[in-house]
Amino acid sequence: MNGVDTVLTTSTMTSGEMAVQTRYWLAKVGCGCVKVESAYAGQTIPAQCPSASQGGSGAGNTPAITTVGIEQVSVPAYTGPATRYHMVSTDGTYTVDTWTAPNISVPVKQTAASMTMELVSYSS
Repeated sequence: MNGVDTVLTTSTMTSGEMAVQTRYWLAKVGCGCVKVESAYAGQTIPAQCPSASQGGSGAGNTPAITTVGIEQVSVPAYTGPATRYHMVSTDGTYTVDTWTAPNISVPVKQTAASMTMELVSYSS
């Protein structure tokens, strides 16, 4: 996307009858945000990547990412070993932990602030 090799991450939040799907395109190198859009009620709304002060990477900023190690993970769509990564925003105010599993192209678990996301289904 825009000449940058990216990974697409999609999350869907529902409340009653309303469902909002948010798509984030993140650079494979550095995990910087390239594009964000939300879709609901049949409309696609472009959004801006979160700035560093909002916990995002912001334009031209790269968060610090370290490999914590391999841990056992159990989520609805996967149980087994997963590599844990710890990311800290450029200003140090926001952290995200991400677990990735072999042969699954999306994270199996991710935590940020008081929110935890777990993989509930997957097909290759």
